[in-house]
Amino acid sequence: MIKIISGELRHRKLISHINKKIRPTQHRIREAIFNYLRFNENKKRFLDLFAGTGAMGIEAVSNGYEFVDFVEKGIDICNVIKQNIDLLKLKNVNLFCKDFLDYLYLTTETYSVIFIDPPYDDISAYNKSLNIIKNRSILEPEGIVIVETRRKKDINLDGYEILSEKNYGLTTIFYLTKSFNEI
Repeated sequence: MIKIISGELRHRKLISHINKKIRPTQHRIREAIFNYLRFNENKKRFLDLFAGTGAMGIEAVSNGYEFVDFVEKGIDICNVIKQNIDLLKLKNVNLFCKDFLDYLYLTTETYSVIFIDPPYDDISAYNKSLNIIKNRSILEPEGIVIVETRRKKDINLDGYEILSEKNYGLTTIFYLTKSFNEI
């Protein structure tokens, strides 16, 4: 069972799906991420890329982000996210049931925070998404990209400045911003 851990929706339960390919961000890691973001004054728009359960985006709504976009290509998974959006009566959220590449190439939005958490073994998804974000105007100048991974050595972080790197067991969380040269 997945629960919202902070903010106005704290303790609310989410509908979850039984899909072994989905790896929800652990409770303590979600809590640590939103503790880090607590001091981020820009809570305009949050992107939950590879949304999975949608817990990160819903946590962002709960913590005061004005707009949240979810991107998930699995139709069954999208249906669960939609059920959670309806269950919690969330406003100012968009659910895009499409491939992350299609979304990143076509979106005209800019985000204050982008959370990237593809399947751990899909290193190309990390690198492709980071490269597109770096080369398009998707991230606000002071925006933060948060990357959850197990294989940091295989991820290309060129063009990004590491604001913070935290390890939680086998999981590593990177807080990134575009390097000054990339803005």
